[in-house]
Amino acid sequence: MVAILAFAYTILIEPEVGKQKRTSSAILQKHSEMRAFEAQVEQDGRSRAQDPDRPERERLARLKGELAQLDARFTAEEQKFTAPAQMRARGGGLAGTQPRRVAGPR
Repeated sequence: MVAILAFAYTILIEPEVGKQKRTSSAILQKHSEMRAFEAQVEQDGRSRAQDPDRPERERLARLKGELAQLDARFTAEEQKFTAPAQMRARGGGLAGTQPRRVAGPR
């Protein structure tokens, strides 16, 4: 009788107990990962709240990019209508000039 119960436990119950332990371990790991992710999201939210000038800096970077594109277009158009000898005499046109500094919040 004991041998039959031991055999039944080994064949039927023990694999299920092992599966349950693995599942519980996986669930605990996922909960741990979820808590770490929530902490990271909360920290990101606080860092954004501490940086009130972020939208202005992003806008400034976007406008600087647009200015660089316009400068390149102006240089290309100027080269179409100016002879190469005149370009050398002028110092390279707009491309040879120093860019203006835009005053902004620091």
